[in-house]
Amino acid sequence: MTTETINNTEISKTPLTLSSETESSLKSSAKWGFFLSIIGFVFVLFFLIVGVAMFFVSGVANEYSDFQHMPFPFPFPLVFIGILYLLMAVIYFVPSYNLLIFGQKILSGLSKRSQPDVEEGLKNLKRMFIFYGILTIISIILSAIFITLGLIAGMAV
Repeated sequence: MTTETINNTEISKTPLTLSSETESSLKSSAKWGFFLSIIGFVFVLFFLIVGVAMFFVSGVANEYSDFQHMPFPFPFPLVFIGILYLLMAVIYFVPSYNLLIFGQKILSGLSKRSQPDVEEGLKNLKRMFIFYGILTIISIILSAIFITLGLIAGMAV
């Protein structure tokens, strides 16, 4: 087996060796990953459109006094909701991008029998899972904080 060193990383010159079942599973996963990334980018676009629209709607809504006397109280300014949508667009972009690169690199690596492409695709899949893991931990912590604050506020009443 011969190896070559590029950027302190050893790259094997031997061809990629995978069983037909593994190759089939990787191809199927890559195609689904590619599909889900496209759906993710559609949602990112939707979040961006709604977020920007909230900025414009908030400017118009502030000019009309009828909007301010609605039968139900609106706790947040529309600009804040617009910022939340823009934040969701940024957050949703990261895993969608990683899935896109995963799908492209895996399909490219399998068709060219390229070990570096397959490795790069799997690295992007790993990045996506790390991102979702961190996002899940943050969500659990924030949920625990908000539940605790809600219980404390409920007991104070």
